Amino acid sequence: MAYGLNAGLDFSKTMGSTNIIRYRVVRLTSGNVIIHTTGPSTAGVAATTRRAYGVVQDGPRSFPSTQGKYELPVRAIGWSKVQASTKAIKAGALLTHSSGAVGTTTYLGGCVKASTAATQDVIGFALTSQAATATPGLIAAFLHAVR
Repeated sequence: MAYGLNAGLDFSKTMGSTNIIRYRVVRLTSGNVIIHTTGPSTAGVAATTRRAYGVVQDGPRSFPSTQGKYELPVRAIGWSKVQASTKAIKAGALLTHSSGAVGTTTYLGGCVKASTAATQDVIGFALTSQAATATPGLIAAFLHAVR
């Protein structure tokens, strides 16, 4: 963990899909399970059903999981590593979840990008930077609900 910190408010939730990837953004479904978010809705934050719930802190040991669905810790508030998208992110930038398919070799669904507007379901802010790259890494972020 960047800065040697690992503090936050975590919840345990059951996987709704066996394709959960560690340090990616998830949302809570109406079935009370977590799945990766595929980005904020263009309808605006108030109308979206794809509101971020937090960042999953652990994941199955294989992808997709051959272990079935089980509970995983999800950080809703606090310091966390989070998977960056392929876009540049500057320290201090507000973060939102990116759109696209979820995969271990793609950096779209479940990843974060710099927010361009407060209406994009901001989930926190970046504590470290990431240059635009085809193979981004993890950044440190402080997660909080700004809605």
